[in-house]
Amino acid sequence: MRHTKVKKRYAKALFDLAEELNIIENIHDDMQFIIEVCKKVPEFNILMKSPIIKSDKKLNILWAILPASTHLVTKKFIEIVTRKNRELFLDAMSLEFIELYKEHHNIQTVYLTTSHKLSEELKTLIKTKISSEIDSKIDLIENMDSDLIGGFIIKVQDKIFDSSFKGGIGKLKKEFSENIYNKAF
Repeated sequence: MRHTKVKKRYAKALFDLAEELNIIENIHDDMQFIIEVCKKVPEFNILMKSPIIKSDKKLNILWAILPASTHLVTKKFIEIVTRKNRELFLDAMSLEFIELYKEHHNIQTVYLTTSHKLSEELKTLIKTKISSEIDSKIDLIENMDSDLIGGFIIKVQDKIFDSSFKGGIGKLKKEFSENIYNKAF
């Protein structure tokens, strides 16, 4: 629970400041960079969560990692977070900032699962169709699952549209497993 409150408070404060200073795009890029580092370098997360390594050393490592184009507000934010010993939540704060950014810009995350990689033309067509249906911009995240055999699965918020062969076979199995015979006498 504490983790959720901390990430929301810090991310909201950073977002509000970025909005006030009209630098949302700059901070968004910085937060994206932090998320990428956290994804690609698992040791970075371990380092940030380590109680043994002092905050000033963590801050020096962060300064070495961040690109020169990092906005001053992001640097000050990271400095405050580190000084308050909250750097272990930096990845969660970055993700929360991205969610606030998407909400602000009316962007919905759509998860598309297919059995094989789709062409850019087909992805654009899918994005356009879904965008018109939900009246929102689309952030398409594509996953591949060879078990689907064919078709696709689209997930938007809490709605799932399963048009895969695997899903169809599962539905048929469920229908045939139910006994629909009723004795009439």
